[in-house]
Amino acid sequence: MHSVIVFLIALVLFFVPFEGVAVFGDLGTVSRLVSYLVLFLSLMEFFRKKKHKPIPDSMLMLLFFLFWALLTLHWSVDLRLSIESMVTKSSLFLLLWCSWQYVSTRRDLYQLINGYILGCMVSLGMIFAVFRGAGFSDDSSDVRYAGGGLNQNNFAFVITTGIALAFFLLNMDAVSRWRNRLSYLAFILFGSVGVILTGSRAGAMSLLVIFFFVVFHALISKKKSAFLLLLIFIPTFCAASLFIPQYLWARVFEGSNSETFILRRDIWEAGIEVWKTSPFCGVGVGAFQAAITSGYLGFRVAHNTFLSVLVETGVVGLILFLSVWGLLFRKMIVNQRSGLVDSQSKTINSLGLFLFFAWLPGACTLTLESDKITWIIFLVSIISSYGMISSTNRGAANIKANCCRVNGQ
Repeated sequence: MHSVIVFLIALVLFFVPFEGVAVFGDLGTVSRLVSYLVLFLSLMEFFRKKKHKPIPDSMLMLLFFLFWALLTLHWSVDLRLSIESMVTKSSLFLLLWCSWQYVSTRRDLYQLINGYILGCMVSLGMIFAVFRGAGFSDDSSDVRYAGGGLNQNNFAFVITTGIALAFFLLNMDAVSRWRNRLSYLAFILFGSVGVILTGSRAGAMSLLVIFFFVVFHALISKKKSAFLLLLIFIPTFCAASLFIPQYLWARVFEGSNSETFILRRDIWEAGIEVWKTSPFCGVGVGAFQAAITSGYLGFRVAHNTFLSVLVETGVVGLILFLSVWGLLFRKMIVNQRSGLVDSQSKTINSLGLFLFFAWLPGACTLTLESDKITWIIFLVSIISSYGMISSTNRGAANIKANCCRVNGQ
């Protein structure tokens, strides 16, 4: 049953990058339906064995955040929106809990990551099909491209997360075949081009952050393969970028004078004014849109994850949300200083930090606290920081002991 549940979780991650088109009639997205199956099987296994892994402190803090968000329903300015937001967040937390219970080895973690990257490849195929149909050199219009049924900004965020995970796998000893390495390298190359095709400034910034980390890791590790990867990627990407329309490059480098940035600045200012009306408790989870005055009804979201959390759940909610990351970083630091963790485990342990900084540009311009990709990052970061002590199933005992130390048991 363990292997079946892990496979189904990987299947959920596979469908996420193109869930906008992977829809099963009126029942919803395929990823949601598979998530329900994962939860059902996990609960069956839980009641059969009547034992579970204690949850780590960062996940416990995330649960406190959800509990506080639930309390905000009592004073929400729009109860319907708040209930919808709580249902989404609660279902994502349950998937996170199931993953924590059953993803216990490096092989399990690689299976999840590979599932997500394969889904990104499918979504990339869609954007290139659209781009090819529109023509390779159409500079006369201001068309932005996307795939998987997602909007341009969310698509860019999905792909940059996949690129970060692909770079991570390239640095692991488990990926020893050149065939596998070339497939990851090809995905990174085409994924980078795909991000530019979206015209997303946040996506381009995430790419820069990822490549900065890759260069930094290459200098620190002094691995010849890392330098070879950069030598292959840089000229190939420069050649591929010649096919990208100039107006997309211009949009990516527009800066703070762009029209969309000015509009977002207006909504941020309006959000701050709303927050001042209820600074500690917020206006209710998911109720940002309802709280904004009529002059800003064109903005359905805050376009800033931290502002959205602050306005909806107040200072209390923002502190709890940031504490999740703080506890994750604390655990990463403890692991890095521990003599019990080998070099490969240290690379896995730093994955959460890598993903956080790749996520940060998107979080500053998009509303991502209820986005599946954010929770996938939570999932991978928590598992890699608290659980990846051993590369075999024998590591399960170490994981449980590690959890008990975290929770003070």
